[in-house]
Parts: sequence; C-alpha cells; structure tokens
Amino acid sequence: MSEWQKRLVERREAAGYTQGQVSVTEDITPQYLSKLENGINDPSVWHLLKKLTKKYKTSADYLLGIVDDPAPASSASRKRSPPPSTCWRPPPQPSAPK
Repeated sequence: MSEWQKRLVERREAAGYTQGQVSVTEDITPQYLSKLENGINDPSVWHLLKKLTKKYKTSADYLLGIVDDPAPASSASRKRSPPPSTCWRPPPQPSAPK
C-alpha cells in the first residue's frame, strides 16, 4: 500500500466516516473508494500532480485551490480558501425498512 492510500484510509477513519458514507456524499461507489484505498485503482493524474508540485515548487493544495499561497508551507501557516457557498451535497439515502 502506498503512502497516499494509507493517508486516505487514515483520514477517512479519523473523520469518522465509513466507505459507504463517503460514497454517498461524494457520488462514487463504495467499490471505487475501496479500490482506491486498497491500491487496485491508482489514478495516473495523482502521480502527475505529485510530479508537477515538485517541478513547480508548490503544493498540491495550491494547485487544487485549497490554499492561496503558492509556496509550499507547513500546515500551520497555510491560509485556506473559504469553501464555496454553492457547494451542494446530495442528501443521505434513506435506509430500507426492516
């Protein structure tokens, strides 16, 4: 398992989410998320993003619009962009009656 896969699982679990919960709110299948976390799916764009951050001497957070400062910095000194006010998440699916 690669470092990003470990971090993906670690952060999901630390946030208190199951794969099923994430799949509903992010509009992906639980199987897709499981394959990401287990190294079966390995999107090539992530490798490119890592290479570009090194080449451009910046952070992935900056390229993705998460922080406003292009200089790589410790997480304590980063200024995060405010979340978009138009961010829409689908409502949770009702559970099936028993």
